[in-house]
Amino acid sequence: MTAAVSLHGKYPNNKLRPVYIVVEPLSPGPCFTAGDVIRGTVRVNPTSRPQRVVINFKGRSKFAIARNNRNSSSPYREKVLLFSYSLELFSSETRGQSYDILNFGVNEHNRVELPFEFTFPSQVHKEAFGFECKAGHALPPPFLHYDLKHDQVVEYYLEAELFNGPTRFSPAETARLSIRFMPPDPVLLEENTQLVRSPQASRRFQTHRLHPNYDPNEGLLKRIRFGMKKDDEGTPYADITVKGNIHRTVAINAMFRSMSISFAHKTRSPTIAEPPAVFLHEIRVRLRSTVYVRVPCIGLTGERDIHDTLYRKFTLLNRRFDRGQGVPVYDGLSLQDLKHGTPQMRMDETQPDAPDFQSYGLNLMHNIELMIWLECAGEKREVMLCNAPIKIVSGVSPAEQEAVQDIVRRAEEDAIEGPPPPIDDDKEHAAPYEA
Repeated sequence: MTAAVSLHGKYPNNKLRPVYIVVEPLSPGPCFTAGDVIRGTVRVNPTSRPQRVVINFKGRSKFAIARNNRNSSSPYREKVLLFSYSLELFSSETRGQSYDILNFGVNEHNRVELPFEFTFPSQVHKEAFGFECKAGHALPPPFLHYDLKHDQVVEYYLEAELFNGPTRFSPAETARLSIRFMPPDPVLLEENTQLVRSPQASRRFQTHRLHPNYDPNEGLLKRIRFGMKKDDEGTPYADITVKGNIHRTVAINAMFRSMSISFAHKTRSPTIAEPPAVFLHEIRVRLRSTVYVRVPCIGLTGERDIHDTLYRKFTLLNRRFDRGQGVPVYDGLSLQDLKHGTPQMRMDETQPDAPDFQSYGLNLMHNIELMIWLECAGEKREVMLCNAPIKIVSGVSPAEQEAVQDIVRRAEEDAIEGPPPPIDDDKEHAAPYEA
């Protein structure tokens, strides 16, 4: 995964166009966060004879709500600029089109490279009337909710503009590059160890197969006879309790580390000497995202807000154990271990779009559902362990962010100072020293 992604559509970013953007690889992670430095170059084909080349760095939010009559051609719309930076990388002193840009030199691909640098902000710089967030509010994560009616979008991108027409203020070519961003969390995950409220479930397994003298090779008639007497008092039974443990606050990149299962054997028939083995036959974890959209509107009756609520479901984990009896259930069974399970599992997994956030006109919240299917002595039971709201965070702590930025600063200082001179004992093989 890269920290920058080309945007297809109206403003594509590719090498065949007169202007395109290249961003230096980000280290050590796949996403930028607040305070990170974005470095790159705008590469220009000199045959386009530009008058000006400008690079913009923007964050914006767009959302829309369909009208009551479902007229999709005229919905309630709003677009908010979260921040905007601009750098002029080249400006020709010659009036009209010229080859002045060649003064910067060309690379091996006959392109002129114009370097740029931006620092990712941590807060919203722009204000808009009628919204709950003011300047200084933390930036939301990138977000895209696709709906048959309209899309809700939060995006960050670089925009290169090339001017060579009759006016110096109308770009002839534009290229955009999407930037991946994950905001740091205001608090540490270690301080959010509270669990969601989930009931403790009790289940009873009652079958003749729990009898110590049970014959696994019994015939069909015996199976039918015991099946008719399944609920008799003489039929052996075993009771268990099971409970889901899920933290109220989880990181989007490590959700299953905060999920486990509590398990305990309770009463059983006197004929059963040892607690019977219980196996996990199937597990399913679903996440429901709720997007609250609000568009300020000035109508004939005055100012009012237009509201809409959108939903989307994700299957985070869906595994069935087809071979054998499944996974033995024990107290403290971690879902992280099940996620990295064996090839005998069938999987169907997706990831949420973004962590929880509240920004201009958009509010994203999540609800989690955990279901398991248990098996004991051939008897299966379905258990709903959890169905409750949770808060998903980015997992980027302020301390980690500061440490990463410190490593980057040290690397930059070392690069400026240059490599050390060769030692005298190895002068023949040492590379020339460059100050």
